[in-house]
Amino acid sequence: MMRRIGHGLLVTVLLPGALLSVALLPGTAMAREKDSSPKIATASLRYGPLTLNDASIAKVYGTGGLELMRLDYGLTSEYFEGTMGIGFFQELGTQIRTTDGTSTDEHIMLTMWPMNLDAMVKLDFLYEQPIVPFARAGADMWIWTENWGSRLGGEIPYEQVSGGKGGWHYGF
Repeated sequence: MMRRIGHGLLVTVLLPGALLSVALLPGTAMAREKDSSPKIATASLRYGPLTLNDASIAKVYGTGGLELMRLDYGLTSEYFEGTMGIGFFQELGTQIRTTDGTSTDEHIMLTMWPMNLDAMVKLDFLYEQPIVPFARAGADMWIWTENWGSRLGGEIPYEQVSGGKGGWHYGF
């Protein structure tokens, strides 16, 4: 003799259990081999705000509206990724004032090329692993040039200075 299951038992035990079982079972898309189509390269193009923490730069170029464009490319495997990137930043100095506070017509421009090279180790051991711990480290180099004056022989002779600044970065 079959016993009829009550509505309360169906809603509180069987239905959530069935939904949980379906959610935890691998679907047909997950049933394929893990590396049937492995990713071997990465590329990204980024554009966004740049913050420069230098009072001299802020005095000439301001603090708002500074934008940087970057292109990164890398090779990747299941446990390792190596990337290199280069960026471009250029800003006209609009904050230059004379002693009486009026704006000048002097041309001044800052151009920077940030470059980086880094490596990352990923602890991706499980298929469809939702969280992948990683460790990343790399080297950075910012090459810059600043010029002012007029190339056409105006009142202010054209001058230029340039240099570079190296550093490193890491992340977990």
